Amino acid sequence: MIKKNITILLVSNSFSGGGAEQVAFQTYKMLDKREDINLLTASCDDESSLVLSNSKVSNYLINLFNFKNFFIFINFLIKNKPDVIHIHNYLSNISISIILSIKFYKLFNRLRVFQTLHDHHVVCPNSSLYDDHAKNRCKECVGNTKFRVITKRCYKNSMIGSIFKYIRHFLLTKVFRIKNVIDVFLCPSLFIADILREDGYSSDKLVIVRNPISSDFLINNTILVNGDNSNDLLFLGRLERIKGVDILLKALVKVKALNLILHICGQGSEEVTLKQLTSDLGISKNVIFHGRKSHEEISIIASDCKILILPSIVYENAPLVVYESVKLGLYPIVSGIGGMKEAISTLDFGTEFLAGNATSLSEVIKSITDNYVKGSSHKYSEALVLTNKLCSMDGYSHTLNKIYRGDST
Repeated sequence: MIKKNITILLVSNSFSGGGAEQVAFQTYKMLDKREDINLLTASCDDESSLVLSNSKVSNYLINLFNFKNFFIFINFLIKNKPDVIHIHNYLSNISISIILSIKFYKLFNRLRVFQTLHDHHVVCPNSSLYDDHAKNRCKECVGNTKFRVITKRCYKNSMIGSIFKYIRHFLLTKVFRIKNVIDVFLCPSLFIADILREDGYSSDKLVIVRNPISSDFLINNTILVNGDNSNDLLFLGRLERIKGVDILLKALVKVKALNLILHICGQGSEEVTLKQLTSDLGISKNVIFHGRKSHEEISIIASDCKILILPSIVYENAPLVVYESVKLGLYPIVSGIGGMKEAISTLDFGTEFLAGNATSLSEVIKSITDNYVKGSSHKYSEALVLTNKLCSMDGYSHTLNKIYRGDST
């Protein structure tokens, strides 16, 4: 057990929202139950112990370095003297200013700092290992100079935006020296750990910690697995270009004769565009846009589906949705890259297709629709057991307890 009345500061842009925020929230719920922990939170949420200003709604300068957050964060550290800081996402809203606050505080105070990596920002100025200008996945910055983010205009094909990204990354890595500020990087996948090693991060600073699945994610797994033999498809995630939903819609056209229904659960900036594409492709009757749904609502929708599809065109770090698909009794079909490929390989369950290729995806959909009986295979049962082991809240809690007390082996 970690020492009595340890003070832990949990930092996140927010504790509500997408995948990273949900992991931060699950971490909060887990720590909040502990009587031996004095839990503090810092975010842009009004309910946090320390409410930080939101840099995302300000200009480039504030987004680069939020001076207000720098001062109030370091004052908060001096006043509350946390033993541990656990950081989740912070770049877009809080800004890199808190890293400098922690750096200064650590000069005179004992403190252990951990960060869960939800994206690739420590090795890629664009955070995604993706070149927006060329519209290609890209690892050229890994282990090399990051200046090419400017020459290639990697961020939204914008020179100004790419310069901003380069300066922010330079400050974070070369000036603030995040490698020294963060004691241990918590990697939700082997994929991102390997990327960091390739960029020069020591293995001693990296620990694999799988993200947990919320305990309230399912209504009744038995009902889901033993439900009807519907061939419906499910997409679960943000409706953004990098998520590849347009590829999925084009693939659906190619298997239209199968009369499949695609359920899309999520919201995002591409929602209107995707609805128009659905109409243009003549598959409006085959696609249902549900919007953002609760875990309980997703479970009900999933009970009518056989397959979950993750068609992202970027290197997903640790897509929890793959493991969630197994909990939901679904067969995962994923782009064969990054953490998506790793997830189905780890589970030995699921099928990959050629990323960004609608024809490849349509062929896999047809094959699985014809040959897989929902929840009945021996491999499914093994994948479910392994998912429960890898993504359990109890396992996550136990692992973090060891790391917080200094035993990360």
